[in-house]
Amino acid sequence: MMHRPAMPPPSSVNAPGVQVLGLQWWTTDQLLREVFSAYGEVRVCRIYSDRANGKSKGYAYVEYATPEFAKRAVAELEGAQLDGKPIEVRQISVHEMKQFDMQNNKPSGPLSGPPHMRHGPLPPPPPPPRPPVSQNSN
Repeated sequence: MMHRPAMPPPSSVNAPGVQVLGLQWWTTDQLLREVFSAYGEVRVCRIYSDRANGKSKGYAYVEYATPEFAKRAVAELEGAQLDGKPIEVRQISVHEMKQFDMQNNKPSGPLSGPPHMRHGPLPPPPPPPRPPVSQNSN
């Protein structure tokens, strides 16, 4: 059996994508696309969400038509305020973004984990017992 060495990840310097960190949980794909489109043609815009609760994980991937657009976005948007919070923007390859998401793709929140460990909302209590039905005999 022949062992193949792992392929090195593509260089981020020439990647057309950027990773955006520090997003608010309510930031939308539409807003992100509008902001990043000012620096070039956006092909992909994806905010990563928690599978358990559907809320944003606070990071996104934006892919441009060219690496030059990505470089411009990084230069202009690194540290900028978005939805009232500073964001981090760095050039990244698709391969690196997939690795990042895999490392951060652990379910979290109140409904994650085994059922006996979940601390989500409790079910409603059972209704009170009904009083016995009396039968009137006239």
